Amino acid sequence: MSRPAKGARRWLRPEKRNPDGTLRERAVWVIRDGSRKISTGCAAEDVEGKERALADYLASKYQPNRGRKRHPDQILIADVLMIYLTDIAPNRAREDEIKQRTAALDAWWCARGMTLADVNGSGALDLYVTDPALETAYFANPRTASGGVLERDARCAGHTAGEHVERIRWTTPRPGRYRVGVDFLEACGKASDREVSYRLEVEVDGRREEQTGRARLVERDPRVFEFTVPPPREDAR
Repeated sequence: MSRPAKGARRWLRPEKRNPDGTLRERAVWVIRDGSRKISTGCAAEDVEGKERALADYLASKYQPNRGRKRHPDQILIADVLMIYLTDIAPNRAREDEIKQRTAALDAWWCARGMTLADVNGSGALDLYVTDPALETAYFANPRTASGGVLERDARCAGHTAGEHVERIRWTTPRPGRYRVGVDFLEACGKASDREVSYRLEVEVDGRREEQTGRARLVERDPRVFEFTVPPPREDAR
């Protein structure tokens, strides 16, 4: 059976500059849905705004399949989340917060087109690296305008015992400040695995730095590490 197509998801459209270096158009969050691109009007730092915009967009255009007696590989996780968003969330306290969390989960599952059959319950952490232009390389945006590439994406589906490794690389990184974040959206083992440990390795110009930490389920930490890529040195004469 072929995999379902990607659904609506967030994408940070990079800023645009004039030939003289002045800013022509700021970076803005866009909802990508197939060939459509809908601007949210939310700046790169407006995390809550972009999540809310995606949740509202999904609720307005998407009708989940509510058919019963289907095999798990025919039931999209996105459908399950949407039914919860439309049927349950309006009757709960802090509806806006629920929308934001649901949109984050939906973006993760939709970018992979995953179904209930893919949920086989250790943890797969998602790696996020934001470049100096505020564009983030991660599973839903695997290639950035600055050359960042998600080379390895860890998934629970079909996983084997051992480490889950994600890797993002810039062959020629732009000088400036980079921010690294992690997100624990999927537990691959026991339902009780709500917290997992991780090890982060960053290598710049042959110099490697390592940091360890712990991540909690459905809690994104957007800034676990920051590093600076220096400008290229002039050739010695």
